[in-house]
Amino acid sequence: MSVLIFDVEDTSSNICIPVASEKKFHAIWEYALKELNICRLGIGVWLQRNDLELILSDFCRIKNWAEQYLPTIEANYVVNHINYILKELPSQWSKHPQITRLWMG
Repeated sequence: MSVLIFDVEDTSSNICIPVASEKKFHAIWEYALKELNICRLGIGVWLQRNDLELILSDFCRIKNWAEQYLPTIEANYVVNHINYILKELPSQWSKHPQITRLWMG
């Protein structure tokens, strides 16, 4: 299984942004979220368009944490996924202005 950001209300939008495998998410991401006290991201969380800047900032915080605290291979995995998310999430919301929230799960 994978953790994704996607639109569950309008499946015709085809928004599906990979975050991590479920195993990696539980092993790395959940620890980072707890260490950084980030509540806007996680499995089973709605991402609100109005919070986009805060969401992107949270992803950047996780990226910085990964670069500082993870071994190189794991850090590269997280950083590459986050770089993709930082580009793709705003792009997808821009292409689909009617979508006000996306599911992370």
